[in-house]
Amino acid sequence: TGLPCSIGAGSGKQFAKIGSGEAKPDGTFVIPVNKQIEMLHPLAAKKLWGVGPVTASKLSSIGVETIGQLANMTQKEVEISLGNTVGIQLWRLAQGIDEREVAPRAISKQISTEHTYPKDLLSVTEVDAAILRAAQGAHRRLLKDGRGARTVTVKLRMADFHIESRSSTLPYATDDIKVLQASALRLARYPEELGPIRLVGVSYSGLEEARQNVLFPELDRELVRPPAPDNDFETGVGGAVVGPEGEAMSSETVVEGLTLNAKDPGDAEKTWRTTEDVYHPDYGHGWVQGTGHGVVSVRFETRATGPGKSKSFAVDDPALKPADPLDSLAWSEWFAAES
Repeated sequence: TGLPCSIGAGSGKQFAKIGSGEAKPDGTFVIPVNKQIEMLHPLAAKKLWGVGPVTASKLSSIGVETIGQLANMTQKEVEISLGNTVGIQLWRLAQGIDEREVAPRAISKQISTEHTYPKDLLSVTEVDAAILRAAQGAHRRLLKDGRGARTVTVKLRMADFHIESRSSTLPYATDDIKVLQASALRLARYPEELGPIRLVGVSYSGLEEARQNVLFPELDRELVRPPAPDNDFETGVGGAVVGPEGEAMSSETVVEGLTLNAKDPGDAEKTWRTTEDVYHPDYGHGWVQGTGHGVVSVRFETRATGPGKSKSFAVDDPALKPADPLDSLAWSEWFAAES
């Protein structure tokens, strides 16, 4: 890639770090065990791991300029000057004693990508493109990681540097790019609401090895946005979608394979989500197994009934209603059966 890289090696973390510093800007530096003290002690005290500007100033005020001078101090002198915790740790490092374990990093809890833009983002189109770019970048890392994500978070930093962040969680872990992109776009907020946007990031968390195959994944890939508000109070004309040059646009816009569709709420078809709890007067309490192409499949069962049968209905069947998930526990029926 052409990226400069310095590599240090030694008998412990301290010597490897110092070797890396000596190898800069683009080389390799190995510190042999039989020469490590000889190389360590002449170095400036500020090169010791953990010595920042404040500690370096304290050492300088007592005449300690090199690592060797720190190593030659007595334990009492170190405790008085630097404290009996951090001071003793630095003193031992200065003597070449570094017993810290070399261990791999912990497994990532989230995977993210973000971009800062040289010019503020001022339009819906620019923000959507930035969200998709970040979502795709994070997705590449997700695939490399080998896990699926349940939670999608969109981070926006404004021109005034304050940060807005929103998250949503899916009922299953997935690495389906279209589902993740649609989830990110649903969380979008725009300059007309927040002001100019400078940074856009997308992160995936709730990472799991197991990924669930959904019966109708296209439902989670669909992005339905509310119609534009009617702001023309004088003429009563509103809700038009306007392009970046002021031209009228269709309310349906295709972005990277995702359909963004602004529908009239009165015309919207009823939709059901996988695992959603429902109730039917003839069959009782159940949950949605899958839905698509105008049909919804429901399994009717509760804690009291045990595994039940599946039935299919038209998605707009008036008898099928959303239900409280707690009703699936059917405590009263269960206690009656037990007694």
